[in-house]
Amino acid sequence: MVLTATKALPLALGLLGITVDSLLAIATFIVWYKSTHGANVEASIKEIFEPLVENYKLKNRKPSFAVHIFGFIKFAIGIIFAVRPQLAHKAFALDAFQNNAGGYLGAFFGNMSRSAWHKIYMGKVGSLSFSIANVFSHLAVKIPLLVILVATKQIEFGLFAFLGGLDLLFGAILLVLLCIRGLKNHDETNETKFILQQPKNEDDKTVPPRPNK
Repeated sequence: MVLTATKALPLALGLLGITVDSLLAIATFIVWYKSTHGANVEASIKEIFEPLVENYKLKNRKPSFAVHIFGFIKFAIGIIFAVRPQLAHKAFALDAFQNNAGGYLGAFFGNMSRSAWHKIYMGKVGSLSFSIANVFSHLAVKIPLLVILVATKQIEFGLFAFLGGLDLLFGAILLVLLCIRGLKNHDETNETKFILQQPKNEDDKTVPPRPNK
């Protein structure tokens, strides 16, 4: 909305984005309202912010904790460059902006901050599936896409190095944490099975049958 008001983006494109986002938000609220007992505006606000203020001891769930922290980092980066795309222009040695190029870049970083909010929220909730999906998104989708864009000269190398470096770093850290968690759970499962298979006392031991004479 800010980018459209300042004429950084074409009016038609800005209105399209605002309309789509507003319709999705309204549809989501209607579905939640119809499927939730005692639903009202106050309850919806509580459900939105309660996971962010509750203490879920994320440090005991390291993949989700990492997603939560990465969300804050990407949110800060997205907000700064969305408001001041000129900073990105200088930081990444981009070509001179023409027409609405600065507005498009600001919109891109604005979407990055919105995506980062999902990481902040879902990381705090502690969704393991979301952590796994983030690894796939960073390593299998975003990095190959960035490689294609820089190879076809659609983006500058400085921007590619920054965005690709973030995705590679976050994806690799998450992958390692998930592997460690998986190995730990595997060891705990084997240990539990071993304990359950042990006799509780001497009377529980099975006496082998005597051979017939």
